[in-house]
Formats: sequence, structure tokens, C-alpha cells
Amino acid sequence: MSVCTFVEGPGGKRWFQLLADVDSPGVYALVMSQGTYHGNGCPKEDVSLRLPICLGLASYTDRELRSFAACQFRDSAGMVARVGGENLRKHICNLWREDLQNIGGLPKGLPNSEKLGIQRSSGLGFGQASVAVRRCEGVRRLWDAAAVAVGRPPVFAGDYASAPCCTSFDGVLYTTTEHAYQGLARHVDTFPFETGQLQCFVVVWPPPSADVRRLGCALAYYKPNKELWRRMAYAMVTRRSTSPDLDSRTHPEPTLGSSAKPRGGGPVLGGPRLSKKEADECTPDELAGHVKRLDSYLRCTLPAMPTDESPTHIDVLRSCGYTPLSGLALQRARRKTKEHNLRKLFLRALAGGLQPGKASSRKLFSSGTLYNAPLLVDRCILYNAPEKLDIWCRAGGRHKRRQGVVLQPSGSLGAKEKAVGNLAASGKRRKL
Repeated sequence: MSVCTFVEGPGGKRWFQLLADVDSPGVYALVMSQGTYHGNGCPKEDVSLRLPICLGLASYTDRELRSFAACQFRDSAGMVARVGGENLRKHICNLWREDLQNIGGLPKGLPNSEKLGIQRSSGLGFGQASVAVRRCEGVRRLWDAAAVAVGRPPVFAGDYASAPCCTSFDGVLYTTTEHAYQGLARHVDTFPFETGQLQCFVVVWPPPSADVRRLGCALAYYKPNKELWRRMAYAMVTRRSTSPDLDSRTHPEPTLGSSAKPRGGGPVLGGPRLSKKEADECTPDELAGHVKRLDSYLRCTLPAMPTDESPTHIDVLRSCGYTPLSGLALQRARRKTKEHNLRKLFLRALAGGLQPGKASSRKLFSSGTLYNAPLLVDRCILYNAPEKLDIWCRAGGRHKRRQGVVLQPSGSLGAKEKAVGNLAASGKRRKL
């Protein structure tokens, strides 16, 4: 058994689990929210605990697939489908072998983790195999169905094969029998003010050889906008791994991880690469010029640079149904509103033109809300994810605080944060 990931939904813990002599060869994908508890483990081979697998993806209409997704996210907080057959599996495995040959094997050290089964170094996430997965029509169809199920607009809207998008280049899920693989313990990946991103895990089944336990990659899709385009271009030209939040990781040179080889001494997939310092000094037009010098398979994944301006907080909140409140009406509503509805009231005030930095605002709402909520709205705009607002409102109230460890998208947490069990409680967030 090489695939064993669980997701905790309303119906309890369910497993994305592929079994020998049960599941046919192909490419499988799990889409879930990182705001849901998940992790890895070794359960009993109980078929009743497995997430149902959509096997006939090509025979489903978009409407039928979205109906399936709605049921799965309601009951299990995630969905699984077989997005390709044996031919796609062979194609991805062949590209993976070619990628490995081109870099001369896997580098050791950070930011790779054999314990977690994630490879981020040498730009493997930007290799031919990973790009082929991101361009897979079945994966994109599954993503759109999940997006609609959680309440956000689809990214591709039917044009799955060629629609432009921004995509994260997260770690490659690669584990061999020699690795001391343990996977991630039960956790969620969120910021203090974040409700969790959608993420897709794609794996080939069975693995390409007997000594490989798991082969796949993690990814996310977003509608293009100026900021996401810049982050995607930055990641591509530096070949630095990005999480579903598209945060540029501050790890050692991606050619070598933290091994003892000289800096820049190993090959990197995808073509010419800039250092982080050089990329920081580039304008968007200069970044676009460097992207054009990349290998064709990689540069084709970047859409044209968007020119539209992002909507304002007021426009987004009003379009999401948050009726504006201001002046005396806001003050009266604040006196009558219970704690569990304060977050919704704040969004209505923000839609009415409330300025969080003013002293009058601090008399109505807590400093935490005044600081975190505008950041959440920014992320709703950035990722075109309006469902985050309703989720954030539902999580409000003294008795609805999340219990347990909350991880950043990087998957790391300092000792101080672990001791208090929540990033927000520490008063300090680690730099990403």
C-alpha cells in the first residue's frame, strides 16, 4: 500500500487509500480543503472507511460531477477520482524517469523531507512529469467540480484542456522503500485568519517500480490576476517551490538542497534560472522576458499577464451579500449583536466603508478582528474564493475556537507555537 491519506469530515475519518489487486492502474486525485484536519497513517484495509472513488470520470457530465462533488464534500470534506488510465500513468512515469535522469538523482537535505515523503529541491515540481499532471484535463475537471462544491467560481468553466490559470508548484510526493517515511500527523494548514485552501493530491497507481512507495504531486489552480501571475512567474524563473498559498519559500538553493556540493553545482529542470536576489529586482515585464527563455513545456503553463485591476473590499463584500452598515445604524447593531455574529457584522461594516485603523473602529471591534479580517478579504480577492468569508463568519464565537495545532502552509511550526497550540496565540508568525 503506497497511498494512505485521511480527511476528517462530518462523517468522521475517511481514507484516500489505494489497494493492490483492488484498484486498477491509472492516475488518481484527491481534492480537499486544507482547513480540514488531514494526515497520513496506516489504517486497517476496511473498504467502508475509504473515500468513494469516481471511476468513470469521462462519462460524467459537468453537472453530474458537481453533484457528486457536493455530496462528497458535505459528508467527507473531500473527493477522489480516477482522472486517467494506464496510458496516462505510463506517460507520467516515463517523464518522471527522464526528469530524474536529467538531474542525476535526488539531492539530499532541506527543503526535502524523506520522513514526510516530499521532494522540493532541484525544481522537480517544475519538471515534465509535474507539468503534465497540471495540464491533465481530468485533474482540471475534478478541481472545478470541487471549487463549485465549496462555493467558489470554477477556474476553467468547461475549457479544461487549454483555459489559462495560475497554479502552485508544490512539492513532489515521492517516497521509496528506503525512506523512513512517516507522513504528516493529523493537522490543518492555515494561517490564523485563513479558513484553508483547496488542494489536490495526484498520484500514479501502482508506483513506477517496486522500490517506490508513492509518486505524485500536490497542486492548486487559481484564476489569473496580476498578483498571482507575478508570484507564478517568480516561482518559475527561480524554480523555488510554492505552496497552495504561492508563498516563495526561503530554503537553500533549489539545485542542491542543503548538501555539501558547491552552490549552483547541480542541474535544474526547466531551463535558465535566476537567483532570488535577481528575481526580486525584476519588474513584471522583465519577469515575463525571463519566462520566455524557459523550456517550452514549462513556459506554456504561464498565462498572459492580466491587466484588469482587482476589485475593492467594498465591491467584493457587497457582491457576496453583506449589506452595508455605517454610522448610527452600525452602532445600534453592535449593541444588539451576539458574539457569534460579530464577524458578520464587521464585514457589513467594512462594506459600509469602515476604516479599521481609526480609533472609532477600535471602540466597536477587537484589534484581532480589525487586523485579520481585511487580510482575509484580500485573500478572498487574490484566490477568487468568496466562500472563505462565510466559513470565517461561522467559525466565530468564544466556543468555536479551533483546538489543536494549526500549521502554516509551509508545514512547519516553531517550539513556541507548538507549546500554545495556535499561531495566533503566540503573537508572532514565522516568516515564510
